[in-house]
Amino acid sequence: MGKHTKKDSRTKTAVKIALVTLTLGGGVAIGFAKHNPDILLAQSATPAASVAGVAQTAPTLTLYKSPTCTCCTKWGDHLREAGFKVEVVVSDNVLAVMDEKGVPAHLRSCHLGVLGDFVAVGHVPADLVARLLEEKPAVTGIAVPGMPIGSPGMEGFGRKERYDVTAFGPGVEYVFETR
Repeated sequence: MGKHTKKDSRTKTAVKIALVTLTLGGGVAIGFAKHNPDILLAQSATPAASVAGVAQTAPTLTLYKSPTCTCCTKWGDHLREAGFKVEVVVSDNVLAVMDEKGVPAHLRSCHLGVLGDFVAVGHVPADLVARLLEEKPAVTGIAVPGMPIGSPGMEGFGRKERYDVTAFGPGVEYVFETR
């Protein structure tokens, strides 16, 4: 059994235990989440309370989206549910904003969030936006290129694709996390 398979199995087991515990007695699940936030955040559909703490102290996220895109609106809702303040700017030229912010063409998606000095491109999970703000790596931002099914704002298609969240900046590009 490979390294990723064992970790995935442990993560799924931990999430199942947390969900059962939450159903039977929320206090234990909250304690579990405090001591194992990375396990829960990696698999949960709803961001954990620790995300809301970072989100409440974060700068307002300015969401640039086209007038006709509904998945962009859903991504903004996902961030609001996690505690972020979101202001929407409807634009017919989101690509110009991506150019201005230095987003490489191969990492682009349908929308862009700007948070102070950082950007979040595409369907980035709220907990990873919070992690970006907390860790403050030497990058321009993080991106989920394209529109992976099952990512925040792209739910409801009966399945979930595996995708990379890529950190990027001048001369820098690496996988920030895989979901």
